[in-house]
Amino acid sequence: MRCAAHTFNLVASKDVNAALQITVFKIPYRSCLAKARTLWNQQSCSTVAADSIHAELGRRLVLPNTTRWNSLYDATVILNGLLETKRPSLHSVMTQLKILTFNDQDVTVMKEYAKVMAPVANALDRIQGEAQAYLGSLLPTIAATVYKLKNIKSKGLVNCTALANALLNGIEKRHVKTGIAASKLGRFRPVFTEDQEIELVTYLKDMDSVFFGLTRDEFKNLAFIYVKKNDLNYPNNWDKYKKAGDDWLSSFLSRHDQISLRTPEATSVARAKGFNRHEVGRFYENLEALTEKYNIDASSLYNMDETGISTTTNKPPKVLSAKGKKQVGIIASAERGQLTTVIGCCKAAGSFLPPFLIFARKRCNQTTGWRASRHSRNLYSKWLDFR
Repeated sequence: MRCAAHTFNLVASKDVNAALQITVFKIPYRSCLAKARTLWNQQSCSTVAADSIHAELGRRLVLPNTTRWNSLYDATVILNGLLETKRPSLHSVMTQLKILTFNDQDVTVMKEYAKVMAPVANALDRIQGEAQAYLGSLLPTIAATVYKLKNIKSKGLVNCTALANALLNGIEKRHVKTGIAASKLGRFRPVFTEDQEIELVTYLKDMDSVFFGLTRDEFKNLAFIYVKKNDLNYPNNWDKYKKAGDDWLSSFLSRHDQISLRTPEATSVARAKGFNRHEVGRFYENLEALTEKYNIDASSLYNMDETGISTTTNKPPKVLSAKGKKQVGIIASAERGQLTTVIGCCKAAGSFLPPFLIFARKRCNQTTGWRASRHSRNLYSKWLDFR
């Protein structure tokens, strides 16, 4: 049922874009939606605007959200209700916020949009709900949705006929037709449907975003598990190595050019957790406060960092990641082998010190370490004198 709900959401969010190819619908729809989105953005971004809307209308608007199903429909329904009951007040607050008000054509488009989208939104609520969501209700829900859309279309629409056609075609393509991959010319046929491949692309991007990008072999193993779990037809040679073939992977990457093989940077768990917007923002706030407090100029502002050079190679394998991404990382375990520490230091004025290398010492005192010995302290001080 969750897959059916997701498919209905694709109909409502993706297949409706076909209606934008029809000028009779596209121009008035985009005009009224631009005004509505400007109003929603004002409430979302400005507390003054939000208070003005609440004071004038007695409530706040419902805002669309890309992570919630039916959010655009719900926001449009609320806006339609306000246009019917409090149109002068709504136009007054839009004038205060310097937003173009809705004309009669905008009101007609929004009413028809809510009317056409209502059967699909109700079907989504029913399928993803808990009270009446069971397998036997799926086909009746689809049939009822198609009947209601055809009935609305037959009664005549001024601007949204193309929208109703796009929804009907989307339901026909995603629910009525078979869910297996369509046949192609010749003896070759895709293993996955278009929607299934989009799910795989989304999974690759999600895993890459949390520093667990998949290698070629890992992704081919995943594809094999996917076809087995979903009982799909696949080439016989996949069974030999329990993974998809190289030719399938090459074809998959050619169909989805936003994915490519990238060499990731080995990233520790501590760095992956610590390098985030909040921590980086707090660092720069503290740096700014101390710079202003002690009047530190560029010639007195130093930056020192250390890194480790291992005697063993620990180059991570290439992973599948999104093209255009600036940094690709992968969680790496602790390094083994002999480690040499390299310290670099420079100041904001542009000058820098020669690199300071710390080699592993023999018969090291584990209690004090190299930093506690007098010789090490003197050597470190001499290095700083280079500045």
